[in-house]
Amino acid sequence: MDTRPQKELVEIEGSLSENNLRVVTKPSYADHPLVVGPRYNYMNDFKFTWAHYPSWVASGIMVGGIGPKGKALAHKLRDSNLLRTYEVDILFGKTTMSGYDDKTRIIEKATYKHIKLPRFNKVLVTVQEMQKSMIYKAAGVSSDTQEGYELAAAGPSRPVDNKTTPLVYGLRCTRFDLPHATLRFNVINENPVFFADIVQRLGFSLKSTACILKLRCVRYGMFQLENALLAKHWTLEHIADNISECYRLMDHDKIITTTSALVKPEELSSRSEILGIDDEEGKDLKRLELI
Repeated sequence: MDTRPQKELVEIEGSLSENNLRVVTKPSYADHPLVVGPRYNYMNDFKFTWAHYPSWVASGIMVGGIGPKGKALAHKLRDSNLLRTYEVDILFGKTTMSGYDDKTRIIEKATYKHIKLPRFNKVLVTVQEMQKSMIYKAAGVSSDTQEGYELAAAGPSRPVDNKTTPLVYGLRCTRFDLPHATLRFNVINENPVFFADIVQRLGFSLKSTACILKLRCVRYGMFQLENALLAKHWTLEHIADNISECYRLMDHDKIITTTSALVKPEELSSRSEILGIDDEEGKDLKRLELI
């Protein structure tokens, strides 16, 4: 296809002492097609819409759609508010200004060698139980009622409104090597400030301090790391193959419309949902079919 005109390089030639300066234009090799490759007008040729944006401080999976059809599917995924899984690397003994960026100014230091794994796991269980109460609150039921029991017995429920408070469905430690540790979160409606607040509270509960070193999204609904493309694979062939692969993964029956209330499993009737469940042995996420 036709490309835009090649830019020219403006130079001043001649000698100032001889007063024979002149302005000339030459082809710029820094803008030559054989140097920079084929040109694209990304604002017009490629329409990209994100379904999940994990914030600028996080790495990992970012699901998006290309073109009009991809844009429509991305909006449906965004409105479905699927469950996300994050791996959070934390550092004990320091607190930074932001809490989620270790390059910001350190505002507090504390000892950490007294922290033991059994005590750490006990605190994680306490935090997870506190977060479960938020799920019941979002559903508008109490955990000690018959409706709350039926909600818990039916399986995990999730809000499809992405404006609600962040909710944690699973939390466990996958690596413990003081002063470092790695936590695995199953969350919805998350943000960096929410993760930083939980990590800071964990540090205080263990009579120390803590901050986030790395925040990484490793799963978004049915999409996992093995379905993602690295920056070096952002080429036409890889992107076309990835679109076909991800389209097969995305069952439209798993996408539900947006409502303002928490969706209960019995309301999904003939739908299936991909939800992250941590079993007692700490295995990876499983697929739960709600029929």
